[in-house]
Amino acid sequence: MIQMKPSKQSTAGQVVSAPCRIGDLELLSLISGEWLNGYCGRIARFNSLKPTLREVTSHLHQAVAPNSSAPAALIPAFSKAAGIDVLTVLLNHTMWPAIRATNRPSGPEILELLADPETRTVFSKPARREEWFCPACASEDMASLHFSFWRRDHQLPGSFRCNAHGCALSATERNSAIKHMPHELAVSNALPISGKARSLLNDLFAQRASDIANAINSGRLNLEVEDVATLLLARAAMRLELEADAVSPDDVKALLRRHVKSKWGQLALQYGSSQARDRFAFADRLLFGNYGAISGAAVAIVAAALFQSTDDAIAALTRLSTPIER
Repeated sequence: MIQMKPSKQSTAGQVVSAPCRIGDLELLSLISGEWLNGYCGRIARFNSLKPTLREVTSHLHQAVAPNSSAPAALIPAFSKAAGIDVLTVLLNHTMWPAIRATNRPSGPEILELLADPETRTVFSKPARREEWFCPACASEDMASLHFSFWRRDHQLPGSFRCNAHGCALSATERNSAIKHMPHELAVSNALPISGKARSLLNDLFAQRASDIANAINSGRLNLEVEDVATLLLARAAMRLELEADAVSPDDVKALLRRHVKSKWGQLALQYGSSQARDRFAFADRLLFGNYGAISGAAVAIVAAALFQSTDDAIAALTRLSTPIER
């Protein structure tokens, strides 16, 4: 059972809800844009628990989801604790928008999936191999909040710089979001892939692709992959001065090879095989009829190569977007 306490004023001057209780845990209010895994870490520290996702979720499951061990089973409880609806929690605080960047189910279908123990694990999956943070954001958080928190947008695949500060994000090992606050992590101990992020800061194509990926993966756009493929194929035909039905996979791959550096492919398409990245197999799947698992980062790479600017690409994709039925 969730017991709410009255709201109070934070040291930063913003109104936040006081902790509420679920079972034997005090839950803190969710911060706007906070990543759910990092939020579980804050709960663990606040309640003096062992800093592991399993430890936090096991306590919560005892109170609200005794018949499940999946972290996603707790999303309805987090929704009640935060005072926001389940779909908003999923779109703004989890990696689900990046995992389902295209062809998302409707709101009612999402609620059905959350009730199904065989499918709800997708809602608590990470979308990258590492955890990412911005040192400048962490410093500002400490000054205003007296703690730092993990931002969901920094975890989106394709993100390599902070939009607020323009600096490269730092990568740390998995589970750091549970065990540490970002300000506790030394940038000097960042994982090697952080160097790839720094090397892309002045790469105009990478910046364009990252911004497009963020727009797609953040949950603001709801796209049907068939519509996206039609748009991008028409754009490729325009760039190549060919009829759409005359464009071949090799034509598109040649266009991509002019722009896509291996470092960018490694950072954005972490879960594809190296062979697929090297041969741009994702372009075949996206543009030429096999719409299998198409990630938002893959769509963004193709769009960034075919459009002249970030704004043009996002505007074209936005016109295809339809509201998610609630």
